[in-house]
Amino acid sequence: MHKKILIVATAAMVAMQANAIIIIPIPNLAFPAPLGAIRDAFEKSNDTKALATVSEDKIFGSRYWVWGHVSGKMTQADANAQAMSKCELSLQNIKAQSVGGQPLYNFGSKKCELYKFQNVTVNLPDPAPVPVAAPAPMPVAVPASSPASEPESAPVQVSEPAPAPAPASASKPRSFAKGSVTTPAHDPGPASATKGSDDIVQKMKSLDTLFKQGLITRDDYERKKKQFLDAM
Repeated sequence: MHKKILIVATAAMVAMQANAIIIIPIPNLAFPAPLGAIRDAFEKSNDTKALATVSEDKIFGSRYWVWGHVSGKMTQADANAQAMSKCELSLQNIKAQSVGGQPLYNFGSKKCELYKFQNVTVNLPDPAPVPVAAPAPMPVAVPASSPASEPESAPVQVSEPAPAPAPASASKPRSFAKGSVTTPAHDPGPASATKGSDDIVQKMKSLDTLFKQGLITRDDYERKKKQFLDAM
């Protein structure tokens, strides 16, 4: 690029010495307005920034520009990589455009290049907070468990059987007047005695069942059993 400009300048000087008037167009090296606005804004920014550009391989006349840019909180290396990636992707898309089988734009072998800013600043991201580990729980002393004691069975209240009615004592026959009929006193007889014995036997069976189920102690069992036997 610089060699081409030098040749044009030399040709202009030779023409001036030969007193000839030659109109030579001046190469257009300026950025287009949108790209120039991005460059100027980045020069005033204190963020990390990067700008990658490339233009058509032309010396005179307007040229088509392609660029990629990025700014923010990041390292300079990350900013450069992102700007170059965007510029190269745009350049690839532009080179793919053609008219009549010929490229629409003449980029030749030119590649994206990073722009050198005067205000070079790096604004790094805020450091990530370091997670604070939760304190380990304090060990809790657990007393040695004693063998579970079997619950004591509550003593079962066993109601004492009502005493069997005593057999009616033999009383002297009452004397009646002559000619009256003497009615003997009522004798319960053997049927009542058998019924009382059956009740005691049933109660003894119930007492035996309570003892086998562990609901009464042996002392209670023996004491009640003796009472039932005495009542027979």
